[in-house]
Amino acid sequence: MNSKGDTSNLNSNLKAFLAYINQKRKTENDFIELLDREVEKAKANLEWRREYMTLYIKYHEKMEEGRAKGDMQRLISQVRKKVDKGISAVKAADMLEEAPELVGQIMELIYKCPKMSDGQIYEKLKK
Repeated sequence: MNSKGDTSNLNSNLKAFLAYINQKRKTENDFIELLDREVEKAKANLEWRREYMTLYIKYHEKMEEGRAKGDMQRLISQVRKKVDKGISAVKAADMLEEAPELVGQIMELIYKCPKMSDGQIYEKLKK
């Protein structure tokens, strides 16, 4: 649901809810008044806030792990293309602006196990 979309065909309760979601906090509606009280109670609950922050931090850590994994798999794919063209590890590292040691490790795995996927190579490098 797009909370900022066209609300002309919506009933008044749904309009009030969407206005509340969009931070307008109109309290002309009994449900919105109740909702706002419950939201304020949740925000004041220290245990809930601690749990929320813990989950928030874990979520961002997982997002960062995913980005790092994607970056590494992209590098592995680029190195694989350099291997296919017969380019040396040192030259490939220079072209990709990466550490020669890392590019060399990736190339070594590609030479040893050419059928390994980029994800499998990533897992081997992680160890």
